Amino acid sequence: MNPYSIPLFALPALMAIAASFLKNRWGKWLLLLMAIVVFWAMLQPAVHWAFAHPFNPADGAAKAFALLFGWAYGIVAAILPAYWISKGFQWLARKHRQRMPQPG
Repeated sequence: MNPYSIPLFALPALMAIAASFLKNRWGKWLLLLMAIVVFWAMLQPAVHWAFAHPFNPADGAAKAFALLFGWAYGIVAAILPAYWISKGFQWLARKHRQRMPQPG
């Protein structure tokens, strides 16, 4: 098992969830950009580890693709889903609070 697989998705997803709670627009975009960079940086050793074994020969295409387009894979696979799922839970919680009768 690849030792980089869990932090590869967990850290950027947590950063995207944290960004969904920010009210400051620039802070939100900065945190999402940092999540993209963290995913891209962590993808490089994960791909290198996956293709460094003798039983899995590679010509370097996977490493080159991860280097050039790893940021896009991070956006699609980890960051945007975590961000929008978190926003959806926040929306559901807000609707639930509006339905609840106020005490007093």
